[in-house]
Amino acid sequence: MKINSKFNDRIKVKTLLSIFLMAGMLLSSCSGDDDAPVGSNPDPGSENKSRLVMQLFLNQSKPSQTYVISVDGIDGLMSGTLSAEGKGIEAPSGYRFGVPVGNSSLLSFGYTSSTLNCISYVNDGGEVAVSDKPFLYDDVFQRFTVSEDEKTVLAMEIPQGAGFLQREIYFVDAEDVRVTKKIKTDVWKDEVEGLVAMPTALMIRGNRLFVPYQVHDAEGKWQTLRPNKAYMAVYSYPDIGETPLKIIEDDRTCNIGVNASMSTLIKTDNDDIYSLSCGATGAGFNPEPATKPSGILRIKSGETEFDPNYFFNIEEKTQGKIFGLAYLGGNKALATIITNTDVGALWSAYNTVFNQKLAIVDLVQETVSIIDGIPLFRSGYFATGLFVEDGKAYPTIVAENEVAIYQIDIATGTATKGATVEGRDILGLMRMDEGTKKNKK
Repeated sequence: MKINSKFNDRIKVKTLLSIFLMAGMLLSSCSGDDDAPVGSNPDPGSENKSRLVMQLFLNQSKPSQTYVISVDGIDGLMSGTLSAEGKGIEAPSGYRFGVPVGNSSLLSFGYTSSTLNCISYVNDGGEVAVSDKPFLYDDVFQRFTVSEDEKTVLAMEIPQGAGFLQREIYFVDAEDVRVTKKIKTDVWKDEVEGLVAMPTALMIRGNRLFVPYQVHDAEGKWQTLRPNKAYMAVYSYPDIGETPLKIIEDDRTCNIGVNASMSTLIKTDNDDIYSLSCGATGAGFNPEPATKPSGILRIKSGETEFDPNYFFNIEEKTQGKIFGLAYLGGNKALATIITNTDVGALWSAYNTVFNQKLAIVDLVQETVSIIDGIPLFRSGYFATGLFVEDGKAYPTIVAENEVAIYQIDIATGTATKGATVEGRDILGLMRMDEGTKKNKK
């Protein structure tokens, strides 16, 4: 198996599309929970050589590895087998988060202690290239978002140790791929009860930063000790303080978000924010699942409180729990639903139990339509962007016997199976336009 292993290797791309896959679960809004769907269709008359770029995580023991590869456009997504054999840029080993910056670049963040670096991939004259030098950081990043002007990526460290550890937010220049500022914040803590906030997402809207969180023990045991309420910290932006402006709560549902996912918050065309609350043991709620129903809350455009007149009770409508949410446009979203919450032990939804389905939800009408023709699947630990183009969405399904890409017709809610994938997990798909980014090799 011949695969390029140096960071400065480039991928020759034959068509107008490229694609990027990476470790794990695939439902999320683009740009780390911050923007509308990825992959707007380019002007047919444009000479811009847009691409689809792909990061694939292989299930190898020596070591587990990630590769950036390419395919021949939408047709390449819908037939045959996708693999890293004979092509690809080898990234540092292990799982990696990917953060698309609009259609201009992909920032890849290492998740393991030996690969705590950020690498930028760009489209350089029809070839996918790696930026000159990665930057390093001190602890694991798990929460990301992109500013509305697409010039800044926010990345939050989530310390794994015990104690009342502050969360550090890095401001990353999206073009030069360098850290311009760092801010430490407590988000929330209760030293008397020994509790800390475990942030589950970041989202910028206007001059505010929204940070939902679970309430964990301060001993580093990852226990959700106050699961039956939704919590959100609201900060000013870009002048993020050491403490939030306020904390908002809602007792109609449970903690917002699940671990290591970027599919917790979405923003619609009119700037309403929607959040998901899961509460399932398989999604990491420990020692007991939440008793409040799984569902979706809303923060209306221009507001910084949960809408008291809106609660989309997913559990009541599906008898399942929502685990992922990706915006499709037109106030519709693609949702991952855990269909049998009694099956599987702690964290099983990520790796061992195949009991999830996809559904199209209408966020305004509060309707749920399960998509037929897709096998039950499980989710991985990571997510980046759901690729949406010309009324079609392209999730990747990790079923029990294979990994495959599916095409979802948004208008009809029908699914068509596409290419199979040689690898353990994928993260998402994005379109990458040709640009003039600096520091390419």
